[in-house]
Amino acid sequence: MAPQESRWAEIFHQLFSAADTEKAAILKPSNARKGSIARASNLNRLRAALTLIRKCVVQFVSQFKHKVMKLVINRTIELIVVAKNRTLMDSIVLDCIRILRDFLLYRPHLEHLDHELSAEILAICFASILDRKLPETFSIPDNESFGAEPPLEAEPLNPTDRSQAASPRMIDSSQLLSIVIPASSSVCLECSKIPTVRLSQCIGKIPP
Repeated sequence: MAPQESRWAEIFHQLFSAADTEKAAILKPSNARKGSIARASNLNRLRAALTLIRKCVVQFVSQFKHKVMKLVINRTIELIVVAKNRTLMDSIVLDCIRILRDFLLYRPHLEHLDHELSAEILAICFASILDRKLPETFSIPDNESFGAEPPLEAEPLNPTDRSQAASPRMIDSSQLLSIVIPASSSVCLECSKIPTVRLSQCIGKIPP
């Protein structure tokens, strides 16, 4: 590893280690009243670490090599996922999605994204937009992996309500989805049987 790449790897390792510590503290069971105060402090520190990570990504993304790219993407994915129940950590979903989006907006990194990481990022995007658990395989999910739900009837949407209907989380997750899908030539959405009706209803709420 080149000296500059080694320095960046160490910087990100320290930042993500700090974020991991705060995440573990947030998820640790504790006394309700004292715990809520402590968790708020932990969350503030976690978000501060993620903000600094994103600033490094935005300003220096062109300097990162492949090993640093994999470190940042893997550690961000690890942070966003609560492994024991395959859910996304709601309080930091938006922060992590934006780190991934800003990193992959740099075309050379997107072109070096392997199929496994592409599948994991796509699964996270769909889980975020649809507000579902991640599939057991944590790859491109099928309907069973996301859990069956009764079909939804399409509701008419007043054009004046479109901006209120879409959350920043949905918008940013959709942006990341639109970046990764064209680069994932091996991913067949038709074969993966994503619940596209529900997805299209959700994405339809996003303002143009």
